[in-house]
Amino acid sequence: MLMECLFVCTREYFKCKQNMARIIEIGVTHLVIGDDETIKNRSNLESKFQLLNLSQQIVEGDRNPFKLAHIVMDFLRLSTLYKGRVLFVENENDTLVKECILIALNHIFKTGTYETYTLIKSQNLFFSIESDRLAKISKWHMNFKKIR
Repeated sequence: MLMECLFVCTREYFKCKQNMARIIEIGVTHLVIGDDETIKNRSNLESKFQLLNLSQQIVEGDRNPFKLAHIVMDFLRLSTLYKGRVLFVENENDTLVKECILIALNHIFKTGTYETYTLIKSQNLFFSIESDRLAKISKWHMNFKKIR
């Protein structure tokens, strides 16, 4: 059920006015945005969607997805509670949003990194993370499971 309520798009797709109507039409109620450049009219977006801006959560330029994943997980729980749909808007120059999605879904589904990545990749062909970053996330997740 959760995977049916998650969507990913590029910043260019999100900024196009015709696409905004489509986003509203499919029932998106929550937005996760990785940077401030995506938002032109913040008050207009906040009137239509519940918004999570990851760039506002970053402390002193530390764009670490491991520190932001718990915020994304809480936001996903909130959207599930309200039976909403979440749209993740990708950053143009990094994979912070994708990595946060992967880490959050690892914990929610209680699966390994590669299993979660394969599940997402089977439903979204354009979801890609570099193999070295994928290996780091997997190693971190395995160490985290040992601690728990």
